[in-house]
Amino acid sequence: MGEFETTAAAPFRHSHQTTLARANLLYYFTLEKRWMSSDDAKKLISLAAARGCYIEEKEGEYTLAEALQDEKIYEKLVDFRKKQTEKVLATTI
Repeated sequence: MGEFETTAAAPFRHSHQTTLARANLLYYFTLEKRWMSSDDAKKLISLAAARGCYIEEKEGEYTLAEALQDEKIYEKLVDFRKKQTEKVLATTI
């Protein structure tokens, strides 16, 4: 699983749910984690649905693809955040 799939699956894993409303996904990406703007979060959600990471059960409600539900994402997120922090520190020093 790549970084995109890890990012797309994060809200589901952190909430311990397999189905989330679009509003919950937007909140997670933009306000809770402050990873991206609202427009970028909307693009990510659309792209995740197009790539098959999210399955739209009914309008505005997404289920995480079964293939992504079993992955150990938390460890990858910790590694990703650590790498991002190291990059920021390296450019400021």
